[in-house]
Amino acid sequence: MVAARRGRVSRAGYLARAADLTARAARIAGAALGSLRALPDPRDSHFASYLRFSAMQVTFLDEQVAALRRGDLSAAGRLNGELVRNGRRVRTSARRFGFRVCGGA
Repeated sequence: MVAARRGRVSRAGYLARAADLTARAARIAGAALGSLRALPDPRDSHFASYLRFSAMQVTFLDEQVAALRRGDLSAAGRLNGELVRNGRRVRTSARRFGFRVCGGA
């Protein structure tokens, strides 16, 4: 948004680019979630939580895309907060199930 405020990019251009990138993130996350759901079910509550919270992330991303496309920065900001909070739940449930981060990312 700094570039838009400084006139380097139009507000509409910024919002369109942000929406496109967020939509791409939602597609990638949704595809990864689909791949995990296709695996045999380990019948583990932490894995179930991980899938549930991950699905919520995809939903929040989709909703954020819609907010950005309609220019509703208030909703986009609120959804960003939801993504941050829910992201903690995703990471916690992943860690509890036994997923580990590779490469220190």
